Amino acid sequence: MLQAIAIPILQDNYIWLIRQADSNAVIAVDPGSSAELSQYLHKHELELTKILITHQHADHIDGLSNLKQQWPSAEILVPALPFHGELLKGTACRGGESFNVFDDSTITVLAVPGHTLNHLAYLFTTSQGQHILCCGDTLFSAGCGRIFEGTAQQMFGSLAKINSLPADTMLCPTHEYTLSNLKFARVVEPDNLDIVKQIALVEELRAHNRPSLPVTLNAERSYNPFLRCENLELQQRWQQNNALELFSFLRNWKNNF
Repeated sequence: MLQAIAIPILQDNYIWLIRQADSNAVIAVDPGSSAELSQYLHKHELELTKILITHQHADHIDGLSNLKQQWPSAEILVPALPFHGELLKGTACRGGESFNVFDDSTITVLAVPGHTLNHLAYLFTTSQGQHILCCGDTLFSAGCGRIFEGTAQQMFGSLAKINSLPADTMLCPTHEYTLSNLKFARVVEPDNLDIVKQIALVEELRAHNRPSLPVTLNAERSYNPFLRCENLELQQRWQQNNALELFSFLRNWKNNF
């Protein structure tokens, strides 16, 4: 059984720790800072064995050099494609790679361009059928990432790839944007009661300083407008001809919401 542990850093980022319940070996995803992660690992006597990078924005990699000094044997997986002409040092991945981890689990690398051209997501799968997806800034709870380098069609395709995963997949985005995303979703779909229920749940969690994440893909399908663009009623409501047009319309709208 794998555990997904959110380590809060910076203003609204999470470093995700993936841990096998009976092991002290852990995998960290998107270390935008090192101090909080180092403190957690030392406190719980955990060994950092891998570091996974979804993309090279500073708030996802700034802790990397310090962590490499403290855990020099940790393998680092990075996007193979350069970001502004630079490459991170590590095992370069383009999507489609698979790595065995822990006793009975694998990591499958997914190429999910849009936010950046080289964006990756990491799917953990156990032999018992558990699925955890660390999706960086591609998919957020009730939202999706801004399109900085790719196209709307690329981001739409990346979300479709994620949406094709098993319904019980646990999603681990890197930012705590859920409440603001849900407020946008409610304007997009004012009659969707699942959005109303999720707002109440997330407000309660955040009032106690608890993460709104992870969430299941099945839940996201009921209230995330960017995963609901195939819905004909939504297309008609916002006078868009197809799912891609609706996605582009919503993403542009959200940019200025």
